[in-house]
Amino acid sequence: METQLPYTGKEFLDSLDDGWEVWIYGERIKNITGHPGFRNTARMIARLYDALHRDRAAIGSEFGGRHELYEINYAGSHEEIRIDALRGAIGSGQYERWKGFADRCMTEYDLDGWTVPDLVNPDDVSALGRP
Repeated sequence: METQLPYTGKEFLDSLDDGWEVWIYGERIKNITGHPGFRNTARMIARLYDALHRDRAAIGSEFGGRHELYEINYAGSHEEIRIDALRGAIGSGQYERWKGFADRCMTEYDLDGWTVPDLVNPDDVSALGRP
């Protein structure tokens, strides 16, 4: 059986246009990836999918490794497992890669919110309107 990789970022964004009706505050959203209330989240998730494809060895679970109950039952306390995972990531170079990835994502954000025009801040799309 062939191993199937997760979506690429583009495949994920394309999958959001699957015919489902999406509504927010009484408005039907026809283009999820272009709507200010969803586009930031969709683009960030797409970036994570693309990161998985750049380094196939980085694919893990939604917990970044093993589940806490598994860790306690089979390998000791969850603190020990997390320290072991950190040491392994540092030793393999994954720690610096993922830290660099987070830094690259955060270059578009500062204390006042998003700094690039294609991403919006929550107060820009507030249902209550702007003061």
